[in-house]
Amino acid sequence: MSAKTEREIVAVRLQNASLDDKENTIVAHGWLDLPALLELRVGDYQREILETHKSKKSKLYAAIERGERIPDITLGMRGQKFTTRGNAFYLEDDVYIMDGLQRVSSLRKFAVQYPDRVDEIRIGAEVRFNTTRESEKALFTAMNLNRTAMSPNVILRNAREESNGLLTLFGLSHNDPSFALYNRVCWNQKMSRNELLTALNYCKAALTLHRTVAQSGPTTAVALVPPQLQRIGDELGIQHLRDNVYRFFEVVDEVWGIKGVKYVDINTHLRSNFLNILARMFAGHENFWDGKKLVIDGRVRQKLKSFALDDPQVQKWLGAGNAAADLLYRLLLDHMEKGQKINKLIPREIPDYRKGKYAVKAQERRRVTIKNNKLAAQVRAK
Repeated sequence: MSAKTEREIVAVRLQNASLDDKENTIVAHGWLDLPALLELRVGDYQREILETHKSKKSKLYAAIERGERIPDITLGMRGQKFTTRGNAFYLEDDVYIMDGLQRVSSLRKFAVQYPDRVDEIRIGAEVRFNTTRESEKALFTAMNLNRTAMSPNVILRNAREESNGLLTLFGLSHNDPSFALYNRVCWNQKMSRNELLTALNYCKAALTLHRTVAQSGPTTAVALVPPQLQRIGDELGIQHLRDNVYRFFEVVDEVWGIKGVKYVDINTHLRSNFLNILARMFAGHENFWDGKKLVIDGRVRQKLKSFALDDPQVQKWLGAGNAAADLLYRLLLDHMEKGQKINKLIPREIPDYRKGKYAVKAQERRRVTIKNNKLAAQVRAK
């Protein structure tokens, strides 16, 4: 069902309609059914309709299938001629979509795929009168330029009741005054002056720290964080998860400082990539674990204090983001093992969740390497 482009004098019915004063402009509010949606026109200032692969569904389309209400659309009528019948307005001049083309397109697609559910289709609309192509284009540009995407921090905050692991981390940062990051994790749209770490980066560090427990680790997909933390909570136990994250940031606070920090942008050790590298080192070696419990003794803490975070090369690699993560990780490992004849780092087996014949061979090579490293460490200890 394509958008109308040729002129046809067909009224668009706006149901349950009413007039309102918005920013000193008279607008109409109501809702549209499928026949009305088919009469809407599309200006040349609009973006193209975003299609998805046949095997995938957009989140918007999936919401429509579930019968959820989707946000209202904004329309512009190039004129002001309309008639009323009962509680409906019949818009008799051309009506253009200014905001909501993807929503209208998804509803039309839904009607084609589910003809028996056409009666379910309805969407709220705001109609502005006496618009022109230029005024519509200006409003379209303003609405899209000024629209702020929801922060991953808010998404995680709102998902906390769906994941015990996520709820535990949320509670730890809000309810325990002794925690190094007490009231210093941002779970809102924007960070306040007192906050040092975003909720997403806080959760990423927790996932990396427990990457040997479940299929987890740093992820850019915020939707994967709650289920991964739930899995860790189920496998490890909520109390162990809480204690390990508490201890991890306790170490960061003791070695480099957290509680006395005022400005996060000048503190290298609170950057997400460094926290993940540190958590990766702890997660990947037996030396730091007693069963399910993270254990960082005084010797390790003293060794960490001497790691040259202020070194120009280290600063350069930290600024390079993930591109230099492996180099920095190797540098940290070399520092921890330097001068150690007995307390060498013992690799910890990390589950490999890859599938396929090539993955099986890679997993076997990894097991052999870990076994050899353990034997070598035992020989050095003797």
